[in-house]
Amino acid sequence: MKVIKKEYIDWNEDVYDLVVERAHSYVIGTKSDIIVHNSGKGMVLNNILNIPNARVFDVDKLKNDIIKMRPKSMADAFLKQTGKNLKQINLGNPDDVALIHKFVSDNKYDKKVINQFFLSNGDVWPDGTPKPEKNLHKPNVVFDVTLKDEKKMFELCRLLQFYGWEKKNIHLVWILNDFEIASMQNQERDRKVPQDILKQTHVGASDTMREIVTNFEKFSDLMDGEIWVVPNKRNVDNVFDFKGKNAKGKSTIALKFYTALKVKDAGRPLLDIDSVLSQTVRRDSRVLSDIIGKYIPQDAKDWK
Repeated sequence: MKVIKKEYIDWNEDVYDLVVERAHSYVIGTKSDIIVHNSGKGMVLNNILNIPNARVFDVDKLKNDIIKMRPKSMADAFLKQTGKNLKQINLGNPDDVALIHKFVSDNKYDKKVINQFFLSNGDVWPDGTPKPEKNLHKPNVVFDVTLKDEKKMFELCRLLQFYGWEKKNIHLVWILNDFEIASMQNQERDRKVPQDILKQTHVGASDTMREIVTNFEKFSDLMDGEIWVVPNKRNVDNVFDFKGKNAKGKSTIALKFYTALKVKDAGRPLLDIDSVLSQTVRRDSRVLSDIIGKYIPQDAKDWK
């Protein structure tokens, strides 16, 4: 059993804007409607994945918007539940980040935003009544989530299917970041996540992904699209060149290469996991299982 597609991109010429013609994902190369994006990172989403007119659901952005705009109903609820004013929240304080994270989770604000979107874009109304044919167009959707447990995977896929998205158009991309580097970067960010939460999400994402690829039959009724692993250590797995600034003062970069490995094709069975993990990355002959083992936290389940 061999990997369907092992992709190492090494351009001799600069590539600007990272845009391809037609409605394709730059990494995945598919016309399908849905990408379920695991352990999402802005660099890959903005610079490698090119999904035209996609609606991106990002819980972190929702938290920032709540703090920035402070809608009265949410501000009142936050004060009542936490005893703290939203104006006092400092995203540079890990304790405050944990507080806003719990507030959003407890009140299911992320689910409310998602459900509102699907009510207007699905095939059926909440009572199961079919919508008129003219409303059946499916937009591209990206869930930028960590999938820290299987429950989230089941929840999102069932929601998509209920509102008319086909399971062959539900794809999963694991953006595999080095946990040690992520921990250091977290300390330099404006929004500092508590270390225990950061570790839990990285462990959860790895363990969930491991369960999906080793026991895929459990998930086969949920999704049947492509599954990709995209290692994401800068200057190792992907390299950008800074090319100065454009007329508007924005930095211009060129993508020199990136690494991406496909472990499942849409509508086809998952590959044998041992064969997948033994595959090597052409650039430096690293084995995928070794990459995963070095990047995930020590508390995560062993991929070997």
